[in-house]
Amino acid sequence: MEFYNQFGPFAFMLKDLDGNEIPELFICRATEEFDSGVIYQIFTWHDGKTIELLGSLGYRNGICTICQDNLLKVESSGTATDYGNTIYYLPANSTELKVVEQFFAIQNKEDSTKSDFFWLSSDGEKTPITEDKYLEYEQNYVEQADLRYIEGTQDNIAHME
Repeated sequence: MEFYNQFGPFAFMLKDLDGNEIPELFICRATEEFDSGVIYQIFTWHDGKTIELLGSLGYRNGICTICQDNLLKVESSGTATDYGNTIYYLPANSTELKVVEQFFAIQNKEDSTKSDFFWLSSDGEKTPITEDKYLEYEQNYVEQADLRYIEGTQDNIAHME
Protein backbone atom coordinates (compact mmCIF):
# COMPACT_ATOMS: atom_id res chain seq x y z
CA MET A 1 0.00 0.00 0.00
CA GLU A 2 2.86 2.41 0.69
CA PHE A 3 3.85 2.31 -3.00
CA TYR A 4 0.38 3.47 -4.10
CA ASN A 5 -0.01 6.13 -1.38
CA GLN A 6 2.94 8.13 -2.70
CA PHE A 7 0.81 9.11 -5.74
CA GLY A 8 -2.41 10.04 -3.90
CA PRO A 9 -5.05 8.24 -1.85
CA PHE A 10 -4.84 4.48 -2.29
CA ALA A 11 -8.20 3.05 -3.27
CA PHE A 12 -9.81 -0.06 -4.63
CA MET A 13 -13.02 -0.94 -6.38
CA LEU A 14 -14.95 -4.10 -7.14
CA LYS A 15 -16.70 -4.01 -10.52
CA ASP A 16 -17.97 -6.78 -12.75
CA LEU A 17 -16.51 -6.20 -16.22
CA ASP A 18 -17.74 -9.29 -18.03
CA GLY A 19 -21.26 -9.75 -16.65
CA ASN A 20 -20.60 -13.06 -14.87
CA GLU A 21 -21.59 -11.55 -11.48
CA ILE A 22 -18.05 -12.01 -10.13
CA PRO A 23 -16.49 -8.57 -9.74
CA GLU A 24 -12.96 -7.77 -10.78
CA LEU A 25 -10.67 -6.04 -8.26
CA PHE A 26 -9.19 -2.67 -9.23
CA ILE A 27 -6.23 -1.19 -7.34
CA CYS A 28 -6.15 2.57 -7.89
CA ARG A 29 -5.09 6.04 -6.94
CA ALA A 30 -8.26 8.04 -6.39
CA THR A 31 -9.26 11.67 -6.27
CA GLU A 32 -9.90 13.15 -2.84
CA GLU A 33 -13.66 12.64 -3.45
CA PHE A 34 -13.10 8.97 -4.48
CA ASP A 35 -15.26 9.49 -7.59
CA SER A 36 -12.48 9.11 -10.15
CA GLY A 37 -9.17 7.36 -10.21
CA VAL A 38 -6.17 6.03 -12.05
CA ILE A 39 -6.10 2.25 -12.11
CA TYR A 40 -2.75 0.53 -11.55
CA GLN A 41 -3.74 -3.14 -11.38
CA ILE A 42 -6.79 -5.24 -12.23
CA PHE A 43 -7.43 -8.77 -11.01
CA THR A 44 -10.08 -11.37 -11.78
CA TRP A 45 -10.84 -14.73 -10.21
CA HIS A 46 -11.06 -18.04 -12.02
CA ASP A 47 -11.15 -21.59 -10.63
CA GLY A 48 -10.37 -20.29 -7.14
CA LYS A 49 -7.28 -18.39 -8.28
CA THR A 50 -6.49 -14.70 -8.51
CA ILE A 51 -5.36 -13.72 -12.01
CA GLU A 52 -3.86 -10.37 -12.93
CA LEU A 53 -5.55 -8.88 -16.01
CA LEU A 54 -3.50 -5.68 -16.16
CA GLY A 55 -0.54 -4.65 -14.08
CA SER A 56 2.51 -2.43 -13.88
CA LEU A 57 0.43 0.51 -15.02
CA GLY A 58 1.06 4.13 -14.20
CA TYR A 59 2.45 7.16 -16.01
CA ARG A 60 4.41 5.99 -19.09
CA ASN A 61 3.43 2.34 -18.69
CA GLY A 62 -0.23 3.20 -19.06
CA ILE A 63 -3.04 5.00 -17.30
CA CYS A 64 -6.19 2.92 -17.26
CA THR A 65 -9.77 4.16 -16.97
CA ILE A 66 -13.11 2.34 -17.15
CA CYS A 67 -15.23 3.68 -20.00
CA GLN A 68 -18.78 3.10 -21.22
CA ASP A 69 -19.84 -0.53 -21.70
CA ASN A 70 -17.07 -1.55 -19.24
CA LEU A 71 -14.38 -0.98 -21.86
CA LEU A 72 -10.91 -0.25 -20.50
CA LYS A 73 -8.83 2.55 -22.01
CA VAL A 74 -5.09 2.35 -21.38
CA GLU A 75 -3.24 5.54 -22.29
CA SER A 76 0.52 5.22 -22.64
CA SER A 77 3.31 7.61 -23.49
CA GLY A 78 6.93 7.31 -24.51
CA THR A 79 7.72 10.92 -25.47
CA ALA A 80 5.86 14.08 -26.38
CA THR A 81 5.48 12.69 -29.91
CA ASP A 82 5.01 8.96 -29.06
CA TYR A 83 1.74 8.17 -27.27
CA GLY A 84 -1.43 6.21 -27.71
CA ASN A 85 -4.51 4.40 -26.44
CA THR A 86 -5.45 0.74 -26.34
CA ILE A 87 -9.08 -0.19 -25.76
CA TYR A 88 -9.80 -3.57 -24.11
CA TYR A 89 -12.81 -5.61 -23.06
CA LEU A 90 -13.08 -8.70 -20.88
CA PRO A 91 -15.04 -11.52 -22.58
CA ALA A 92 -17.48 -13.43 -20.33
CA ASN A 93 -15.72 -15.84 -17.95
CA SER A 94 -12.34 -15.05 -19.48
CA THR A 95 -8.99 -14.53 -17.80
CA GLU A 96 -7.55 -12.42 -20.60
CA LEU A 97 -8.44 -8.99 -21.91
CA LYS A 98 -9.04 -8.63 -25.65
CA VAL A 99 -8.06 -5.61 -27.73
CA VAL A 100 -10.94 -3.72 -29.35
CA GLU A 101 -8.81 -1.12 -31.12
CA GLN A 102 -5.72 1.03 -30.75
CA PHE A 103 -4.96 4.54 -31.91
CA PHE A 104 -1.56 6.06 -31.46
CA ALA A 105 1.03 8.63 -32.52
CA ILE A 106 4.56 7.75 -33.53
CA GLN A 107 7.38 10.25 -33.89
CA ASN A 108 7.79 11.37 -37.51
CA LYS A 109 11.10 10.11 -38.97
CA GLU A 110 11.86 13.35 -40.84
CA ASP A 111 10.74 15.83 -38.15
CA SER A 112 11.09 14.64 -34.56
CA THR A 113 8.82 17.46 -33.33
CA LYS A 114 5.85 15.97 -35.19
CA SER A 115 3.83 12.78 -34.94
CA ASP A 116 2.30 10.45 -37.48
CA PHE A 117 -1.08 9.07 -36.37
CA PHE A 118 -2.40 5.54 -36.83
CA TRP A 119 -5.40 3.39 -35.98
CA LEU A 120 -4.92 -0.33 -35.39
CA SER A 121 -7.84 -2.76 -35.43
CA SER A 122 -8.14 -5.82 -33.21
CA ASP A 123 -6.97 -7.97 -36.14
CA GLY A 124 -3.81 -5.88 -36.61
CA GLU A 125 -4.84 -3.74 -39.59
CA LYS A 126 -2.86 -0.48 -39.40
CA THR A 127 -4.38 2.60 -41.03
CA PRO A 128 -2.89 6.13 -41.16
CA ILE A 129 -5.26 8.77 -39.72
CA THR A 130 -5.18 12.53 -39.12
CA GLU A 131 -4.56 14.11 -35.75
CA ASP A 132 -8.20 15.29 -35.75
CA LYS A 133 -9.37 11.71 -36.28
CA TYR A 134 -7.10 10.60 -33.42
CA LEU A 135 -8.72 13.17 -31.12
CA GLU A 136 -12.17 12.03 -32.27
CA TYR A 137 -11.34 8.41 -31.39
CA GLU A 138 -9.98 9.52 -28.02
CA GLN A 139 -13.21 11.36 -27.17
CA ASN A 140 -15.25 8.21 -27.89
CA TYR A 141 -13.91 6.72 -24.65
CA VAL A 142 -14.86 8.74 -21.58
CA GLU A 143 -14.55 7.52 -17.99
CA GLN A 144 -17.79 6.19 -16.52
CA ALA A 145 -19.40 8.79 -14.28
CA ASP A 146 -20.94 6.39 -11.75
CA LEU A 147 -17.76 4.82 -10.40
CA ARG A 148 -17.14 4.80 -6.65
CA TYR A 149 -13.72 3.97 -5.34
CA ILE A 150 -13.23 2.86 -1.75
CA GLU A 151 -10.40 4.28 0.33
CA GLY A 152 -7.81 1.58 0.88
CA THR A 153 -7.67 1.66 4.66
CA GLN A 154 -7.08 -1.42 6.76
CA ASP A 155 -10.62 -1.12 8.20
CA ASN A 156 -12.27 -0.86 4.76
CA ILE A 157 -10.36 -3.85 3.46
CA ALA A 158 -11.21 -5.90 6.57
CA HIS A 159 -14.95 -5.10 6.11
CA MET A 160 -14.96 -6.69 2.66
CA GLU A 161 -15.06 -10.19 4.13
